[in-house]
Amino acid sequence: NPNAGFTRLQPKDRPKRLLRRPPPHARQMYKVVAMVDGISLSVYDGITQYMPGVTWYQQALENHRSGIYVYPSYEHCLKRDAESFPSESALLHAPRAIAVVKCWNEPSWEAPLCYGMKYSFSYLHVLHLRPFPVSWYSSTLCSREARLAMNAGAQDALDDAEESSTTAIRDSMHCIRRSLAHVAQQVTPTTGSRQSTRKHTPRSAARSP
Repeated sequence: NPNAGFTRLQPKDRPKRLLRRPPPHARQMYKVVAMVDGISLSVYDGITQYMPGVTWYQQALENHRSGIYVYPSYEHCLKRDAESFPSESALLHAPRAIAVVKCWNEPSWEAPLCYGMKYSFSYLHVLHLRPFPVSWYSSTLCSREARLAMNAGAQDALDDAEESSTTAIRDSMHCIRRSLAHVAQQVTPTTGSRQSTRKHTPRSAARSP
């Protein structure tokens, strides 16, 4: 069982948010997240927010003691829950999405820890979110009403997340334009131009024969 050995994380042991961008050696991976009120959260602890543009750090340690878990492909994210998450996961029954991420370790030559097809890295940067396929919900062991509710909830959550990201970008661009306009008002254009002076050399009179 790839989940054997998981222990509940204490608040001090949860991933820490960093102001970092992924380095050149970072690898593209995929992570299953829960969508709650437009926020992509850790399925396991129910608290860590895996929103686009955010970088997280948690030192990867053997025997599931620590680390950030991801899969090498979109398809691997669609495994059954018994293979993907411990039964005590906080948001096991929440609507889901797949976060496309960049993962890496430091130093760069340090390989990720492997638990079957699940990888554990120390650093993760979220690029964007992708929806879970409808077929995944339809194949889970729950009622038709529950499947429809989960699917609708996941799509609504993704729409909310996309709208929030768009609004944040729009606000940032507005602030940048205002700053540029303010700077432009402070700059006094230089008037006048340099005039180059040419020395006039009179022609010498022609000599009479």
